[in-house]
Amino acid sequence: MGPMTFGLFMDNKHVGKRIRILRRARGMTLQQVAAQTGLTASFLSQMERSLTGITLSSLASVSNALGVQLRELVTQPDQTTPDTHQGERQEYSVESVSLHYERLSTSFPGSCLHSLKIRIPAGYSSGFESHAGEELLFVLSGSIEYTVDGQTFHLGTGDSVHIDSRRSHQIVNTSDTTTEILWTSTLPVFEDGVQTSE
Repeated sequence: MGPMTFGLFMDNKHVGKRIRILRRARGMTLQQVAAQTGLTASFLSQMERSLTGITLSSLASVSNALGVQLRELVTQPDQTTPDTHQGERQEYSVESVSLHYERLSTSFPGSCLHSLKIRIPAGYSSGFESHAGEELLFVLSGSIEYTVDGQTFHLGTGDSVHIDSRRSHQIVNTSDTTTEILWTSTLPVFEDGVQTSE
């Protein structure tokens, strides 16, 4: 992909503003969206004002509640081949106070896994969220705290956690260094125009 396309993926600004415009256009309150997403109204308010880190999974839940495609909120790189290579993947983020992503998985008819390498800045804290599906998180380097239904798991390099994503969960990097994780989920966070389920 050329430099213009690469720049587009790096510039996912004003996502919160787009969410607020779409929510208001549908006549929905923050409480109504919260009830459909597993996110709190206060977190959604912070999301709309770009005051908090926005995860792709929370965006997928919000887009579903608003009845729009995820790609209407955020631009992500396509992955058309089954292989990816270190140093060749496009890194992207959502807003400026967010996680940094590298897409690892492709989409094909019947596929249901979505996988990312995620760089978590020191001090980052997501909101609590819950959504359909399941997810597996593996720490590549650094450490995080991953809280699921009030139970906190302290995970370091080489550690993992696998959960039912309908359980309330949060990720926090309490360390003073960046942490990298491998995240794989059945939540559809990529929309490549491929039907991924029956």
